Amino acid sequence: MSPLRICIFVFALVLGLVLNFLYLRPMLMATPIDYAQFHFAGKLVAEGKVSQIYDRAAYAPLEAVVRAEHGKLSLCHFFNRPAYGALLWWPLSFFSYKGGMILMTELNLLLWAFLVWKLPVWLDAPRDLRIWLLSFFPFLSSVALAQDTLAITAVIAYSCCVLLKRREILAGGLLALCLVKPHLVVLLPVFLIRERKWKALASFAATGTVLGLLSLALVGVSGIEQWLDLLKAPTTDYSPSTMGNLRAIGMNFGMPLAFGLGALTVASAALVLARGSFFERLSTVLALSLLLSPHTYWQDYSLLAILALSTRSVAIRYLLLLPWCFFTPTIDMWPMTLAIIGSLSWMAANLVWKGRTAMVTERDAMQSAWS
Repeated sequence: MSPLRICIFVFALVLGLVLNFLYLRPMLMATPIDYAQFHFAGKLVAEGKVSQIYDRAAYAPLEAVVRAEHGKLSLCHFFNRPAYGALLWWPLSFFSYKGGMILMTELNLLLWAFLVWKLPVWLDAPRDLRIWLLSFFPFLSSVALAQDTLAITAVIAYSCCVLLKRREILAGGLLALCLVKPHLVVLLPVFLIRERKWKALASFAATGTVLGLLSLALVGVSGIEQWLDLLKAPTTDYSPSTMGNLRAIGMNFGMPLAFGLGALTVASAALVLARGSFFERLSTVLALSLLLSPHTYWQDYSLLAILALSTRSVAIRYLLLLPWCFFTPTIDMWPMTLAIIGSLSWMAANLVWKGRTAMVTERDAMQSAWS
């Protein structure tokens, strides 16, 4: 390793440690915002009240216990995932509120380290990019907010980049489990169709159907109606103008710009899906899901690590990986939203350029052969 690369490595390591400490410490000293909903979901499942998972009145006794012990509770503490996801949080019922929070933080830190280690391997990326994953802000947000997007990122990356090539049915089933955050994977079937992975697609659909029926059986039709109401409530649809999607672009800069960028995004995505490589198509589908989803926050951008590590464009790689957001006046998401749109547009333009270059080269070769 050259002296310059050593200096960059040390700088990135120190920068990451300092930024992580400055951001994570106050967030973890307070209660992580999103942890309460998982704790309460586990408690309701343990008490045999999973059918009331979307009934706000069922949370009152649990809220009282937490407020008595800690004096405060996050606004966003109602479980807002598909009902089957509540079963996954049953183990938290064995821990106190604080104990479960510490456990989830530790598990997320381990998942962060695991992704730093394995993502470059799975995506065949330069290994020195690991250093920038240590300060990748979406990963940091997942830990700070006690979210589960690091686990979802790991499942998607492993299923699509490793397992899909040899065990399609298992890959499709694992991807369907990620429907616990449906807005992140809703377009994955488009990717599977484009790759002609019919077994994986069938497995995804079958597993998703089973999970949907399980959720319906757990809460009933009235529970589904309560869930839909909860998704529109401020406790779930929190501060939409700060989200990382085209909806927020429209709220901040006007709907004409949002529609224009949306058209550009969809056109670029269609071109990449038609002409791009395997990794480019996967990254495009994930990025498109984030941009079109009505509910996208910093932690959801953890999926962008797949695009940042798999791309061969150095500009896109460092545009997405480096911790630019720490140096803006506020940690708003719209600059990163524009960066994703720009990345997709650049990928599409590059494919068009390569196609034209190949056509010119082929034409020149044919003319030379006839002359």
